[in-house]
Amino acid sequence: MVHATWNKGAAFVAALIVAGATLAAIEQRPMPAFEVVNAAGAATSSAAIGPGGKWILIYVTPECRSCQRLFTAMEEWNSAQLNVATVVLVQGEHAAVQAYAAERLPAAVVGSRWYADASGAARRALALTGSPVIIGMRDQQISWALAGVLNDPAALESALRTWVERP
Repeated sequence: MVHATWNKGAAFVAALIVAGATLAAIEQRPMPAFEVVNAAGAATSSAAIGPGGKWILIYVTPECRSCQRLFTAMEEWNSAQLNVATVVLVQGEHAAVQAYAAERLPAAVVGSRWYADASGAARRALALTGSPVIIGMRDQQISWALAGVLNDPAALESALRTWVERP
């Protein structure tokens, strides 16, 4: 059982490295407490942003070009399960993030599951230094993270889908 789990983990990590992203040195830990603003303009605690189970948290900045490549690729993957399990945090004031979301975030991918990190509280609490950052969550537990430029976001498809689609 341990051997099978290790093999799945090794395959997952290998897929992420091939994608050109850097695995962030993180400790598996609970999601830290912070507050962001939801699409409707209401303050939302970090404990309330995820759908539960295994999900993906993506942190981006509006000026990030590789972030747009990632969202375009995700839209092309056409994975309903991945789309439902994806939450996006965007650095910036709510009005600016709302405009960014309308212009650049594919509705099929994130719908209204985006949040503005107006104060930078999420960025500080999660200790993020770059963009994009993709974080694999299990309920409110951080399991893994990728940070940096994604050379080929399409190479991430298998890894991200596997994370959210398999128990």
